[in-house]
Amino acid sequence: MPTLPLLGHTLHFSDTGAPSVPSGAPVVALHSGGLSSRQWGKLSALLAPRHRVLAPDFLGCGASSPWVEAPGAPAYHFSIEVDLISALLDTLGGPLHLVGHSFGGLIAVKAALRNPERVLSLSVFEPVTLGLLLGAGGDDSAAFVAEMTALREPTGEPGGEEWLRRFIDWWQGAGTWDSLPPPARSQFLAVGRKVYLEVTSLSTDRMTAGALLLLRMPALVMRSERSPRAERRVCELLAQALPRGTLRQLDGVGHLAPVTHAAQVNELIAAHIESAEPQHAEQL
Repeated sequence: MPTLPLLGHTLHFSDTGAPSVPSGAPVVALHSGGLSSRQWGKLSALLAPRHRVLAPDFLGCGASSPWVEAPGAPAYHFSIEVDLISALLDTLGGPLHLVGHSFGGLIAVKAALRNPERVLSLSVFEPVTLGLLLGAGGDDSAAFVAEMTALREPTGEPGGEEWLRRFIDWWQGAGTWDSLPPPARSQFLAVGRKVYLEVTSLSTDRMTAGALLLLRMPALVMRSERSPRAERRVCELLAQALPRGTLRQLDGVGHLAPVTHAAQVNELIAAHIESAEPQHAEQL
């Protein structure tokens, strides 16, 4: 698996599809918090006949550098992940497609804002672009602030089992954590502290609808029927703010649908990418 030294860190990523064979633009797929690049293995296989697909691990996930907290060092902020992904995109040179899920969806949107002219399409499943909700105000915003405040309150060790139980159950429903098999719980516990830092960081974001006017590429925003009301509203606000945004709801699934219902989600992503490819052909 390839790695790149970037900004003092080592970024690991899977790289599928030989650059000389596919005819389409590269695809960069960003995983959800607490998971890794392995999340996009099936999407990579689906797209590889026509596209080079890069799926990086965020810091502290998979085989990338861990996030090290040191006395006197700057606190973690998700912007470091935006910096790293933007640096990875720079190595590709030309136009590309961005895909992201949850935390990865937020980073995809932020990276697209850095270089909007290079992004041919954007596909995000329930991105945590929470700044949109906080800026919109209203009952949904107030309820969400209360929920996030509760999640940040100490419950045992930050990022430990008690916190993860509350966090996972908020997304997936009461009892989800306790129903996970031991290997899955162990995987989350290994990255729990990093996920806690991500949640704390992203809740400070103040993304505005006006800023998103720069993103004029076709944008597919997917949401699930079963996710929390606040996240479903976030997706609605994002699709409305994007000049060429489309909102697609998947019934009968939850927040982890890109993993639990990969075929269904990947089919939508692949179709969206291919619909944007004529623009890539015009640039060749």
